[in-house]
Amino acid sequence: MLRSHLEGIVPGTSIRVSNGAVEGMNNKIKSISHRSFGFRSSRNFIAAIYHCCAKLPLPAERSLHFWDRSPISKES
Repeated sequence: MLRSHLEGIVPGTSIRVSNGAVEGMNNKIKSISHRSFGFRSSRNFIAAIYHCCAKLPLPAERSLHFWDRSPISKES
């Protein structure tokens, strides 16, 4: 049995390529999915994956409330 798979085993030992990075990414995506308890759309789920896996910064907080939306600026 080993001899029939020898052509795949020998390059695997000489190149030393591991799928550890892919498995780690898969584990991170699964944890995002379990942590979220479901998203309303696949677009939101993909955005959460990009946010976590790409280590994107959180958006700046905006202190804009409904009473702050008047067209008159406070500076004048």
